[in-house]
Amino acid sequence: MSSDGSAPTTQQALITARQVAGRDICLLTLQAENGAPLPEAMPGAHIDLHLPDGRSRQYSLLSCAPYTIAIKAVRDGRGASQWLHDTLKVGDTIRIGMPRNNFALREGATDTVLLAGGIGITALLCMYDALIAEGRTVCLHYWARSVEETFLHAQLSSRPGLHIHSCGGRVTSMAAVMAEHGPEADLYCCGPTRMLAEFTALTQGRNPQRLHIERFSADSTTLPETTDNGFSVQLARSGTTIAVGKDQSILEALTEAGVDIEYSCEEGLCGACEARVLDGTPLHRDSIRTPDEHDQRRTIMLCVSRARSGILVLDL
Repeated sequence: MSSDGSAPTTQQALITARQVAGRDICLLTLQAENGAPLPEAMPGAHIDLHLPDGRSRQYSLLSCAPYTIAIKAVRDGRGASQWLHDTLKVGDTIRIGMPRNNFALREGATDTVLLAGGIGITALLCMYDALIAEGRTVCLHYWARSVEETFLHAQLSSRPGLHIHSCGGRVTSMAAVMAEHGPEADLYCCGPTRMLAEFTALTQGRNPQRLHIERFSADSTTLPETTDNGFSVQLARSGTTIAVGKDQSILEALTEAGVDIEYSCEEGLCGACEARVLDGTPLHRDSIRTPDEHDQRRTIMLCVSRARSGILVLDL
């Protein structure tokens, strides 16, 4: 999983601290195994953790210096988070990817509202800390199922502008929070799928440049249908043309052909496999950028997106 071999895309990290941060949640602090500074990261960034069996999972940085992440064990999930939560301890090492940021703070915002649900707080807490340190206007609303499942409840309860809504009593709704902030507010949301769907519905008519979502799973409700029976991709740097079958992703076709591509989530969530499009018309199906944003950047996420045209020419 490297891009072109010119620079390392992963490195070994040492776990220097571990803390219980809520029910089935642990907080891990990381540093480079060789003692060198880890790459600079900004609020909103995430890193990949690479498991020994080849799987990888993405985790938001709660702190960029040092790197700090939270792992919630999903007991009925696919097993990766449970293994990471139950196995990793101080002194262990794990391979991590370089930080990527698809959820960055917008420069110049005068009113920033952070909306978190459940473990989604991990993507927003670093933003909150940075804005507070800069003296900028920010409020963070955090909805959790219970006090026991609230992330770092004792530490967060007294923070200025941070409102915790634990279910079981009278809970302020997202609609009520949004009603307090006009169209000039920048809104950031991260949480379960149902929360993100509500956020999308409530923000209809607002300036899309002021709306920001971070997803932990792909949004299948908005994906365009694919009707192609396959297409081809041409690699501009080598001139190689590779066929992509109707039941095959571009990423799968390229890796099967021996092309070295960096990738991670394979769900259109992390941005690792983004590539530039030199010619052709993509059909975007990722959850990171809008089709307009991709068209402006001339990019595509190789793991989930398709083609409207018979051939795509990629800058690979």
